[in-house]
Amino acid sequence: MNVLISADTEGISGVTSPADCRPGTPGWDHFRKIMTADVNAAVEGFYEAGARTTVVNNSHANMQNFVVDLLPYELS
Repeated sequence: MNVLISADTEGISGVTSPADCRPGTPGWDHFRKIMTADVNAAVEGFYEAGARTTVVNNSHANMQNFVVDLLPYELS
């Protein structure tokens, strides 16, 4: 099984306002850590379910929302 995840800040845990998703704001800085954790959990679950390959697309705003240091996977 191969998996494609398209992650957007508006769909992550805890977001309640557009201000939470606006790059450069304190809320955005907080929620990009949450977005990274949500994606990590999804990837881990897919691998546990038998995925061989998982590709993650960062789909919000400038597409620079993940905290790269918190991604324990190969980046390409």
